[in-house]
Amino acid sequence: MKVIDNANSDELLKVAEGKFIKDKSTVKTDGFSAYRCFSKRGFTHEAVPVKGGKASKILPWVHTLIGNVKSTIQGIFHGVSSKHLQRFLDEYCYRFNRRFKESELFDRLLTAYAEPSR
Repeated sequence: MKVIDNANSDELLKVAEGKFIKDKSTVKTDGFSAYRCFSKRGFTHEAVPVKGGKASKILPWVHTLIGNVKSTIQGIFHGVSSKHLQRFLDEYCYRFNRRFKESELFDRLLTAYAEPSR
C-alpha cells in the first residue's frame, strides 16, 4: 500500500514504475479512468468496472484490506495523521502478510533489524 498525493495518471505511474509493480505485469483495477495509463506504459491492464456494491465479489482482497485498514484506524487509533499514514500502512501490510505466522513476528523483526543495510 502506498500513500499518494493525488490519484491521477502521473502519480499512479510513478508508483507503478517504482518498486511496486514489476515490468510487464497484469494490473487488475476497477473502472477508474486514471488507471488507463497502465496500458500505455507496457502493463497489461484489466479494468473491471464495479457497480452496485459488488466490489467485495470482484476485487475481494482489495475490498477486505481497505475495509480492515479503515476499521483499525477508526476503532483502535481513532485517526492517523498524514505524517504517520505511510508508516501505519507499512506496518499493517507487514502484519497482514505474516498473519498466519504470528508466533514468528517478533523473531523476524529482530532478524530484519540485525541485518546490515545494503
